[in-house]
Amino acid sequence: MIDNEQAYLTVMMDEIFGRQNRINTICVNMSNMSGPKVTNAINGKRFPKIKEYILLYCKDKNKYHLDIPKNQKEHWDNEYNLIIPELTIQSALLLSKGEMDEEQLKALSLVSLYDYMVENNVSPQDESWKKENSFRIVASKPNTALLSKAKKNNYFQQVAYLESSRGTKKIIRTDFNRETNTARIELTFALEHMSTYYGDHWDDIVTTGGVAQEGNVVFKASKKPEKLIERVLLCSTKEGDYVLDSFLGSGTTCAVAQKMKRRWIGIEMGEHVYTHCKKRIDEVIDGKDDSGITKTYNWKGGGGYHFYELAPTLIKNDSFGQPVINKLYNSDMLAAAVALHEGYVYSPSKDCYWKQSINNSNSYLFVTTNHVTNEIIESIKAELKESEFLLIVCKSFDSLLPSRCKNISIKKIPQSLLRDCEYDVANYNLNIIRLPLYEEDFENE
Repeated sequence: MIDNEQAYLTVMMDEIFGRQNRINTICVNMSNMSGPKVTNAINGKRFPKIKEYILLYCKDKNKYHLDIPKNQKEHWDNEYNLIIPELTIQSALLLSKGEMDEEQLKALSLVSLYDYMVENNVSPQDESWKKENSFRIVASKPNTALLSKAKKNNYFQQVAYLESSRGTKKIIRTDFNRETNTARIELTFALEHMSTYYGDHWDDIVTTGGVAQEGNVVFKASKKPEKLIERVLLCSTKEGDYVLDSFLGSGTTCAVAQKMKRRWIGIEMGEHVYTHCKKRIDEVIDGKDDSGITKTYNWKGGGGYHFYELAPTLIKNDSFGQPVINKLYNSDMLAAAVALHEGYVYSPSKDCYWKQSINNSNSYLFVTTNHVTNEIIESIKAELKESEFLLIVCKSFDSLLPSRCKNISIKKIPQSLLRDCEYDVANYNLNIIRLPLYEEDFENE
């Protein structure tokens, strides 16, 4: 989400989820300092735009959980500048667990990492050596909570334990030349801090490079990297969860969710539903997409999906402003749409034409664009059992018909539908018709 919409969307999300359920606003670096944005800066037009935003909300702040991933540090942290030469991987584990006895602790020394590397003919700039020896390299950090406790104890070695009130042991450093007034300094191992949690500024993902070609579809405007969607899903979902993208774009969210074994729902409009979204998902399922996070998850293809198309508007206004049935609807589509609005399941009987839809075992719906006459009612009445009920929705009917049969009800199509249809509002009730399923639809499921 770009700058000029972020504030407005925040207000809308606060209204929907409640301001108390706002978790984070994450800033994402989405491009490098290059191209027209730099030219605009040089010309004094604006600061170059290189970031976008992710708004993080939850349904209930008291019940949500984030699995925040860690980021491996690219370079050595110079804060880790001491080494305990005597430690092996096994003894370092004993030390970290608080299982060394006093004699073992006294045998340990604490020396400058720089001096140790020089003495052993290792370049102080050799980060790979430091990472290999991170199990015995430490940083010393003042801990004021330990200081008050340290004055009650007498330690005379450089590496020691200090036990907390809860029984856990902190690893500290002491000084041979001081006794009861020694300030205790906590030791932290580099091995345990080679990675850090991601914060709310993600500067390691950009849309430059091969992102434009991911998924074998080109989508120049606002295409998101698969690694960005991967991180979002890692934080907020687990395998089998549902992921919704109501503005699917190039299909990145569904492609990533499929590779990460999440279930998904994608919504999009326009021709690129077929040229981008469907094409991309088909290639993911067929194992033809080797871009993005494919190698990370060893994705070879598989799975499947249902494809739905939104039916055209059922009710529209004519030139006089009166609601009429859209001519694009054939009789079957109309019957299915009316059934949906009336709470019936469209399931035409092969033996009885007026049993088009069913609500329960004894209630049926019959939709017709014809004028319903007395003869039609009499023929249906002869077949209708006393325990059955029929609702007829039609274009028009004789005025005396509603009183002719107690278990037959009748009304006009607009009267039936306009109750659930609204005009000039954003949240229209939609008429969805599920496409037929064929055997080939299940080949990859």
